[in-house]
Amino acid sequence: EVWRQGNPYTIEELLDVFEKNNVVEDLRNGHHLVLTGGSPIKQQGMLIEFYNEIVKKHLFLPYIEIENECTLMPSRQMSLIVNCWNNSPKLSNSGMNKEQRYKPAIIKLLSTLNNSWFKFVISKEEDWKEIEDDFLNSDLIKRKQIILMPEGQCQEELNKKREMVMELAVKENVRFTDRLHITIWNRKTGV
Repeated sequence: EVWRQGNPYTIEELLDVFEKNNVVEDLRNGHHLVLTGGSPIKQQGMLIEFYNEIVKKHLFLPYIEIENECTLMPSRQMSLIVNCWNNSPKLSNSGMNKEQRYKPAIIKLLSTLNNSWFKFVISKEEDWKEIEDDFLNSDLIKRKQIILMPEGQCQEELNKKREMVMELAVKENVRFTDRLHITIWNRKTGV
């Protein structure tokens, strides 16, 4: 439910919220501004404008991370302001059709950007074959960019898959990440 609610802000209003809540100082002191929500690239024009206003008003460059589903092409200007690309292309286990979720030209471009990672949600060991076929064997991404994460919407589901995904990551010599928010809070949102 938390993702369905929102408050529309102008850039000026959002900067006021940032200032009143010490977010600007946190960013100045090294905190990351993480932009997420499925596909923040849909709003890249406004995000670039927001970034430029922060720089103009506060005279520093905030560290920007994008959590991205790899289905929309970032502009050159967007790629220049992002410090870390947390890409999460969907696999067939997502239930989405391949035409919607698999965009090779976008994935290839993202793989060439500095600090670009590709996190894959794994529900079964066979998901690795899809990663090999669609991403590695086609030279879209490099093995060193891969992070595997177990699928699980609750602690019980996560606990069933965690060990299998850890073993797969070790076997394939790639990184592993857990779903720490699920481990700590289970299904709770807005924390």
